[in-house]
Amino acid sequence: MSLKPIEMSFNKKFPILALSGGVGGVKLIQGFTKILSPDQLITIVNTGDDDEFFGLRVCPDIDTTIYTLSGQSNKKTGWGLEKESWKIFENLRKMGINQWFKIGDNDLITHLIRTHFLKSGKTLTETTNKIRELYGLKFKILPMSDEWIKTKLITKNKKMSFQEYFVKEKSQPVITSIIWENDNQKNISNPSDQFKKSLKLASSIVFCPSNPLLSIAPIIKLKGIKKKIQNFEGNKIMISPIKKGNAFKGPTIKIMRELNYDPSPLGLIKFYKGLCNIFILDPEDYKYKDEIIKEGIKPIFEPLELTTLDDKIRMAKKIISIIN
Repeated sequence: MSLKPIEMSFNKKFPILALSGGVGGVKLIQGFTKILSPDQLITIVNTGDDDEFFGLRVCPDIDTTIYTLSGQSNKKTGWGLEKESWKIFENLRKMGINQWFKIGDNDLITHLIRTHFLKSGKTLTETTNKIRELYGLKFKILPMSDEWIKTKLITKNKKMSFQEYFVKEKSQPVITSIIWENDNQKNISNPSDQFKKSLKLASSIVFCPSNPLLSIAPIIKLKGIKKKIQNFEGNKIMISPIKKGNAFKGPTIKIMRELNYDPSPLGLIKFYKGLCNIFILDPEDYKYKDEIIKEGIKPIFEPLELTTLDDKIRMAKKIISIIN
């Protein structure tokens, strides 16, 4: 589908700064890219899910964003590459190396390139920009930080990385808390310089329909970011990742319950308190309207399904109409 970008006369209302992570977030980003020009959108991507396998830096959320926007993602899973092959993975298994995190042959190339650039002294921001260009993308895709920040999920008996929890354990363990560590195992990490600059440039902030506790929390936990968003004077729009108590994808509802967030728009309001002034939620959650208004937040009701490209464009247009 080929659509003309929004007219440049609207530029005083741009750029939009989108905070994103996971498959849910990139669906909205894809909608934006079909109707905006590259100078009208900046995407900040969660990197708390990053991990290392066979000495290679893997950035799942960044890669999902790049693969999706370049039209090369696996349409069935929402992550990984289309027409992927698994020869290296299968050969490793034959040699007795049972790696629980599957990396496809073509996906491996991205991780090799990333690790090469990082080891040559480039920052993750610079490296991501190089990979973005290699995939032919013009829209800005920025990691939240140039530090290596690791989401750690705490259970009664163990502390595990996000990938271990999500892939190896299939999101089954009960989570008692979530922490974020950088390379020095400190809980406070710095946002990238480009993230800080983007906040100054932005006219509006959009919280994509990502898992709030796993994809958005790592971003707003960065040093100084929560306060900057709280003091931000423009529109701060949050799109719900849940509908009638069910998540569109992933363990969002399970984790919200385990960490004492009501699995409803009320739980999202609790998480985003002070961070958003507009809340887009599904018409089937209309009963929460008055309680949302009491919190000083404007509710807007719009179907949340982002299954088709038309759905994604519809939601992007709705957000732009709010901004304008």
